[in-house]
Amino acid sequence: WAPSGGLEQPPLWGGLTALTVWPDCFLAGPVLGAPLAVLTLEELIRRGAEEIIFFGLAGSLVADLAPGDLLCPEDGLSTEGTSAHYPAPLAADETLRRRILAVAGPTEKIAGGVVWSTDAPYRETAALVAGQRLRKAVAVDMETAALWAAARFRGCRLAALLVISDSLAGGEHHPGFGQPRFRRGLRRGARLAWRAATDRP
Repeated sequence: WAPSGGLEQPPLWGGLTALTVWPDCFLAGPVLGAPLAVLTLEELIRRGAEEIIFFGLAGSLVADLAPGDLLCPEDGLSTEGTSAHYPAPLAADETLRRRILAVAGPTEKIAGGVVWSTDAPYRETAALVAGQRLRKAVAVDMETAALWAAARFRGCRLAALLVISDSLAGGEHHPGFGQPRFRRGLRRGARLAWRAATDRP
């Protein structure tokens, strides 16, 4: 979701990632997985990007996060392979993170916590999930930790706003992609991410 008026640029990576540009901001996506996400980030930084709001999906690892809920994580854990190439903290830019929360306002419930990023969702075994929960992970995705590392390594500021799309909290996978609550959360999160990216102080 984004307002009209942007100028569509040639897509990146053979058409995998669309790029639309406004005078003072851009919209790039979709990306899937840490390698494509960081490849896109590197290209955007090369073109002059200094602040990035990453909007994506995550699976819940805890009972109090359900499909449609919003998560703005502070810290990350990684079992993906891309962040190892960027020796930098796996953590959000706190200024951007506070901006997202400020734009949302006090009535919008947005969770915080640790996100675990992995390359292999089909290898999220019960033992591995339990281990990441012990390390305080509340959700799992494929991109956020690597994006934080690459952004900090390149001197770019990045924060993430994630929509919970499915759940592993009960020990089994429960997809929520078809639920109306997830679709409402997706629309709500997209608008908040856009406002945070454009309502700069």
